Amino acid sequence: MARDKACFKLARSRPIICHGPQIDGSFVKNAVNDPISNTLVQAMHNIGNVLNVTTIAEYVENKSLRDALYAMGISYGQGYYVSKPFDVELLSQKETLS
Repeated sequence: MARDKACFKLARSRPIICHGPQIDGSFVKNAVNDPISNTLVQAMHNIGNVLNVTTIAEYVENKSLRDALYAMGISYGQGYYVSKPFDVELLSQKETLS
């Protein structure tokens, strides 16, 4: 996770390679009701687009938040709305995660 967050620390002007940087849940959880959080989430997603990487939103807790993120173009998320935590041993038994 630290590597993912480091992808947005642009120390030098050379290509940065990272896979799936996460947008921190402290911004995501307020993106529906707080215009500043909403703008920050959109900006981080736009940076991911420029770097040609897929962004992942943390703390997707409800449908309205999921819908707002999807409207911004963010297609990947993690949080209780996506899936509650489960034992990793059960992963091989699940055909799909919903």
